[in-house]
Amino acid sequence: MKKIFTFFAASLSMALTAQSIDKVQLLFHWDDPSLVGSSAFNNTYNEVWGYEANGKEYAIIGSTAGTHFFDVTDAANSTLVDFVPGAAQGGIIIHRDYHDYQGYLYAVSDEGASTLQIMDMQYLPDSVHIVYESDTLVRRSHNIFIDSANAIMYACGVSTPTRGYNNLSVISLTNPEIPSLIADYNAEIFPQATHDIYVRDNIAYVNDGTSGLFIVDFTNPTTPNVLATLINYPYKGYNHSGWLSDDGNTYFFADENPGARMKSLDVSNMSNLTVVDTFFSSIDLINSMPHNQIVKGNFLYTAHYHDGLYIFDISNPSNVTTVGHYDTYLPPDHTSFRGAWGVYPFFSGGKVLVSDMQTGLYVFDVSQAISIDEENDIVANLITVFPNPFNDRLVVDFSTKYNGKSKKIELLNNVGQVILSAETTDDNYTFSNTQTLAKGMYILRTSVDSNQSFNKLIKAK
Repeated sequence: MKKIFTFFAASLSMALTAQSIDKVQLLFHWDDPSLVGSSAFNNTYNEVWGYEANGKEYAIIGSTAGTHFFDVTDAANSTLVDFVPGAAQGGIIIHRDYHDYQGYLYAVSDEGASTLQIMDMQYLPDSVHIVYESDTLVRRSHNIFIDSANAIMYACGVSTPTRGYNNLSVISLTNPEIPSLIADYNAEIFPQATHDIYVRDNIAYVNDGTSGLFIVDFTNPTTPNVLATLINYPYKGYNHSGWLSDDGNTYFFADENPGARMKSLDVSNMSNLTVVDTFFSSIDLINSMPHNQIVKGNFLYTAHYHDGLYIFDISNPSNVTTVGHYDTYLPPDHTSFRGAWGVYPFFSGGKVLVSDMQTGLYVFDVSQAISIDEENDIVANLITVFPNPFNDRLVVDFSTKYNGKSKKIELLNNVGQVILSAETTDDNYTFSNTQTLAKGMYILRTSVDSNQSFNKLIKAK
């Protein structure tokens, strides 16, 4: 018999605001202060996913308690429609991960006495039904990915009561409600536990931590074939996660290390993998750190930890540019694993979901950020702000595109108060009186014509 859990949190904090940063507009935000934070970085929330059926859009976010389902079809009036408790709960939980297939949600966790949960979502918005919950195939897993075309789930870093620990497990979903093991893999292919994986038509891009990137053909999953490896590359650190471009020619991936830029990797020739560009938020050259990313069309959506959501134009993989961002994490601690964890951009209506480890679920309208409008370039791509971090001065340098135009420059503190402001028609302006400002985070708001730019800055001392 299917188990049905319907739960409405007793204490919900839901907020709607028209706030917009770099052409990304916040439509809905949810945070439940009654939920406990984890023992690591006090992160209450983890992965976010989405599901769309029968004209409805649903946001799915993991927490230390379990899995929360929201109807976000009418974003301003989003509602919590169901909750499924995790097999393990509380401060021990740091990671949950999700993927959907044929109307089912597959859920894992990487801590405690967890399980693989399979949830039937066909009855939403009324309820979610658990149709499978067992630790036989997966007790704990760091990440999962489903190759929908071949009905195969790949589970990274899997532990079980009977099979022990495996770097990667490949699981058949031929029957979506009754998964079955195909094979386990360890050091015979991957030097260490696979951290994350992206798979399209049996070709897997395996992010293998400090070992680098492995591209493997799983057409015959019992005898996989390694097509290529990438061991040395710019900004190498802990190879965390990535996503393949729609045309299959470029793999975008991130190393989970402070100051490590994301990579744009040409994979059109497996015998000659080439990094053609590196990029990231550039908010803090020392501490900024990308986390998870997803490609949709010509854009890469990145959960960029304490820098929030970043959207990049990848139409030219050799020249990736920022087209929008929204900072979900404003507290002053920007030197640890905090802030935006996951992102989901696949709704047909264009909404984008983000989960922030400390502040919960965000629903965004990104239509302005991804629109093609040569006459309304985002100001952020046409100015340079330095130094960052800053101390006794702050320089704003404008592109010649804005020669002679009136420019308004405002420095805001982390609660939105204007601390310094100036108006100029010059192409360069310097705030020379910043020495006395308190150490911490500031926002520089720059307005030219009808466009605005928001840059996050750090006052060093």
